[in-house]
Amino acid sequence: MSKKAFFKTILKYFLLYCSALMLFAALLFPFSDLGDQVSSKIAQATNNKVFITFENMSLDLLPTPGIAVESLSIDSQSFPRIEANSARFSPSILDLLKLKPGGKMQVDGLFGSQLSTKFTIDTPDDEGITGHEVSFELNGLDLKEIAPMAPIPITVTGRIGGQGDFVVDQSFKNQPEGAFNITSSQPIKFETLNIPQASLVLTDIEFSQVTLKGEMTEGEIKLDEVVLGTPNNDIYLQARGSVQVTFAAGRKPGSITPRFRRMDLRMKLARLNRLKQKDSFIANSIDFLFDDSKAKINETANAKTYQFRLEGVGMRQTRLTPLAQF
Repeated sequence: MSKKAFFKTILKYFLLYCSALMLFAALLFPFSDLGDQVSSKIAQATNNKVFITFENMSLDLLPTPGIAVESLSIDSQSFPRIEANSARFSPSILDLLKLKPGGKMQVDGLFGSQLSTKFTIDTPDDEGITGHEVSFELNGLDLKEIAPMAPIPITVTGRIGGQGDFVVDQSFKNQPEGAFNITSSQPIKFETLNIPQASLVLTDIEFSQVTLKGEMTEGEIKLDEVVLGTPNNDIYLQARGSVQVTFAAGRKPGSITPRFRRMDLRMKLARLNRLKQKDSFIANSIDFLFDDSKAKINETANAKTYQFRLEGVGMRQTRLTPLAQF
């Protein structure tokens, strides 16, 4: 045996020994005790405001090394309980070599969905500015499960998904930048909508398609495409425009406060005449909201269409004006 072949053999067995040693260490490592420590540390770091529990913490080697847990739940005073069937985190070796911690998180069963996120944590510069890179891909989010977290009581069914890529400065000295695309994977149906001092019952108001596509840059959300429904639905809404909004760190640790400024939206709303028979209250409410001073109105034998521009400062001081062309 030549000297070169001899060293190759030694190196092969050494790597095999190291791999076996790492495997046995992983199998013998007390992950259950580590899981309790993780839950305890998170509770201490948040002053007992956030509690994370999970079961069966284990090490996965394939397709890439990572940590997996089952029956994940997050409890907090700020929001209802969040549960997922399983979660898996795998670090990015390439990011670690660049001294920028990062990795991939896969969550199954979060509000009935499959969520995959990738992130890279940036080191703050001298001014405390960071450039964390975050991307996500979401499939099958059940709106019925997430509805209890909405700011107003609402009953809605259907599923949505989408993807997005963002760069986020945790100090918010630089505003988030990125792009997003959200679409429905099945029809969305609003059953009930409770508003202050009234209960508005929507009767089978279904939207076959929902699309929200745009980007965020320099404190502005540019909406390239907003679609709610199709021409065959009782209500069909199209919109595009921009909303100026800046984000700032909230008073509570980890919270974010959005500040809405000016918005400028061009909208086209179509209402089929058959809606009067199905839900006359909704149809009459739409007709009452718009007149010639607020929208360009086109009426046919089957539908009534309103084209208007929605402008305002913040979310309260708004006005509607007719829009000649959408």
